[in-house]
Amino acid sequence: MNIIGKRADGYLIECAGNGQAHNFVVETLGITVHCPTCGDSECSADLATNFVFMQRTQQRYQDSAAVMKAKPMDPVDIANDYIYKRHSANLGQ
Repeated sequence: MNIIGKRADGYLIECAGNGQAHNFVVETLGITVHCPTCGDSECSADLATNFVFMQRTQQRYQDSAAVMKAKPMDPVDIANDYIYKRHSANLGQ
């Protein structure tokens, strides 16, 4: 069982009980979450923890993907920036 997301009417839960994936909504997370389709139960603290880690992993993946898509700087531009900064520092600007 996994929390997929938060909706206005509760939490969207995905369950793979009985070898078949299905979704359902629970209004609030109690001590345990009980699937109305297959009867599986899961501790809501474990579900919430896994959801937070999943969110963090997705954010890290998006951040690293953005870095990978960034256009690398031209070495000449890097050198010119360095020279400009040194020159500006020497002039007291």
